[in-house]
Amino acid sequence: MKLFFVLVCALLFPIFSSSKELCIKNDKGIFCGVEVTVEEKNINRRENKRECVEFKGSKICGYDCKKTIFGADCKREKDEKCIENINGVICGYNCKESITASGCASKPFYECVIRFGEVKCGTDCKSKYGNLECEEDDPNAKYIR
Repeated sequence: MKLFFVLVCALLFPIFSSSKELCIKNDKGIFCGVEVTVEEKNINRRENKRECVEFKGSKICGYDCKKTIFGADCKREKDEKCIENINGVICGYNCKESITASGCASKPFYECVIRFGEVKCGTDCKSKYGNLECEEDDPNAKYIR
């Protein structure tokens, strides 16, 4: 009986004594620790691939294209955002939207500002004497009104 008790204790002691470190290797490197969390990627998620849409005889190409009866646009870069409303569709950076006007900048360093239904994209945009002005206007900003 004593031998059985000693044998059981010897087998169970390592299980309860301390946690063992576990290592996982993936494309980002080797990660070790006592606690490991595994995240599953959504396998059904569609990969962003370049595509094209046609609108009123024009062909627009890019990523994640949007098309309505009022307009169409595509992201030029994968990290851009799109606005789609009754006035049309535009894609770009730092997009701002209101009921009367919307705008998206062409580069991430430009900002878009909306004041009293007017929208402008550029750098250091402020309201001066009732008009919205920017230190430097974004020449390729997209607007829908």
